[in-house]
Amino acid sequence: RSGCDVKRLRVVAPATGAFTFCYQQGGEWQALPQPIVITGPLGAKARRAEEDRRTLYTLQAGDQPRAGQKFQLELFGLRLAPEDRYSVSAGDECPRSMADIYSPTEIQQNPTERFTGLNGFARNFTFQSAGLYSVCYLYSGWTAPRWQQLMTFNLSLPPPVSPIPDPSPQITLESPAPGGGFLAGAAEWFAANQGLS
Repeated sequence: RSGCDVKRLRVVAPATGAFTFCYQQGGEWQALPQPIVITGPLGAKARRAEEDRRTLYTLQAGDQPRAGQKFQLELFGLRLAPEDRYSVSAGDECPRSMADIYSPTEIQQNPTERFTGLNGFARNFTFQSAGLYSVCYLYSGWTAPRWQQLMTFNLSLPPPVSPIPDPSPQITLESPAPGGGFLAGAAEWFAANQGLS
C-alpha cells in the first residue's frame, strides 16, 4: 500500500533469541508487530541436586559441583526438541566421545513464553574426576548442524575426609619410675602364684 514491496529479504541473526525487525519508512523507524524468533539453545546452569536446595551454583571457587557428588544441569532454549543432542565432556571439546552424548528428556515448556517457545530440561549427573567440563548442544533445527558450547565449569575435589578416631584407649608406657614403677613386684607375684593359670 505504501508503494514499497519487499518480496524476499535475507537476514542473518547473530544468535538464538527473539529479535525486533525494524525498517525505515518516511524518515520514521517502524517495527514489525511480531518478533522474529531464531530457535536453538540459549544456555545452561548447574544446580544443587538436593530436593530441598535446588539453588544455582555460581561456578566460582568454593561454589561449584564436587567430584563424586550429584548435581543437576539445566539446559534451556527456544523450541528445543527431543531430536536434539547435548554433551557433557571432560575438557573443552564438544563432545569428547560418543559416550558423552545424551538426548533431551522431559522438555518443559515455559507457559509465559508460548510465542517464543522458551523451554528446557534438567538431568542429574555425578562425575568421579575433578577438573574442567564442557556442556555443548547440537540443535536439530539448524540447517547446518554444529555443536555449540553452552558453558564450562570446574568440578572441585571432594571435601577431605576426616580420619576416624581409633576407639581403643591410648595407653602410653612411660619409663619406669625409680624402684621398678608400674611393673615393680611382678616377677615376685608370678613366682608366688605359680599354681594359678
